[in-house]
Amino acid sequence: MVETTHAPVRDKEKSIFVDGVLFDIDIHWWKGWTKLELEDIDKEEGELPAIFKLGTKRILNPEAFKDFSVIESRARTLVDDLCFPFMISTVRFVPFATLPQLVEELTKLQKAFYAFVEQFVFYYDDNKLSFMNRYPKYALKLNKKYPDTMEIRGKFYFSWKLFEMSMPKEIKAEFLSDSERERLQKLFTESQDKVNSQLEGWVDRVGMAMRKEIGLVCKNMNDSLEKGKVIRESTLERTRETIKRLRSMNFIGDPQVEDMLSDLERNVPGNFDRDNALVMAPFKGTLQAIMAEAGDLTDITTSTGEYKRKFRL
Repeated sequence: MVETTHAPVRDKEKSIFVDGVLFDIDIHWWKGWTKLELEDIDKEEGELPAIFKLGTKRILNPEAFKDFSVIESRARTLVDDLCFPFMISTVRFVPFATLPQLVEELTKLQKAFYAFVEQFVFYYDDNKLSFMNRYPKYALKLNKKYPDTMEIRGKFYFSWKLFEMSMPKEIKAEFLSDSERERLQKLFTESQDKVNSQLEGWVDRVGMAMRKEIGLVCKNMNDSLEKGKVIRESTLERTRETIKRLRSMNFIGDPQVEDMLSDLERNVPGNFDRDNALVMAPFKGTLQAIMAEAGDLTDITTSTGEYKRKFRL
């Protein structure tokens, strides 16, 4: 894997990295836990049966970490909204159309994260003392477990990487014998074929993910109408934002997704029509029609096939 920002277009082929890039976010913050020792539970060596395993204990009030939890939650939700899960663990694929928004919003969260780190470090000693005073019986034992103030900043980080994935074309290790090189070259070729096959399935999952999200948006509004409720103005606004976002994320050019988004966009009522039966009745019919269409995934391979024929890694 090499860090880069674009991939060359090859003859009659193109990489998915012409349309987006791999994205990996790395957020870590110290949770205020440390290893539980036998002395913490007034036990000695050999007194704990083998079927038990000691876990962890808290050494700071969880309230001290609430800001980091909120920041991480917002960051990961943002990544989920603007990226697609890829084939490599926690790595995501982000279309170039949504990448600027992703980086801009994450940069704001990153600045807030490190501002909270400085605040946390400033109040660290006070928080330690407060926690030990809360549990005076364990104060001496707790005091030995706290990381040094100078170490604390290193326990918090918020970063991300952009990179592409490519497959090796040939064995370059000169120390290998001809037979070893030939055998490994065969493995490389087989691996590349397998990855490209997996990519085809991944493209189908991208199409399915967008259709399912469209269907869920429609279902939520339809459920409200079924219950006789007025759709909230905020719900309509979120729907318009979702339409805009999914249109930007449709890098595979799935025509079915485009049609459903266009149909939904045309029929979303204005904020002042939310309780107008003459408007909402036909809108309910539109929602149900889109839900049925979004739930039919039998044509996924046909819709994504044109895109899949354009690329290989």
